[in-house]
Amino acid sequence: MKVSILKKVILDDKLGRLTAGQIVDLPEHKAVFYIDRKDAELYETKVIRENPYQAAGTVVQSSALPAALVLPSQTPNLSESGEKRRGRPKKDS
Repeated sequence: MKVSILKKVILDDKLGRLTAGQIVDLPEHKAVFYIDRKDAELYETKVIRENPYQAAGTVVQSSALPAALVLPSQTPNLSESGEKRRGRPKKDS
């Protein structure tokens, strides 16, 4: 059964290192195993995906608003005298 490898690298016991985009002929039980794990897909003369990949460089328009950035409020550390503390605390000798 011919499959197309989807994962970056798969180490197979018989075929060795399989890389993404490689087309290999595997025994049916091993091909089904890789397909179930989403490491490979069934290869036919034309691979048809249910959710095709977006072409490189295309911009997808979304109806959702962009997320607003939230800045953390900065509170200075105050010492007993009321002034800001700077640097590391002094080491007790």
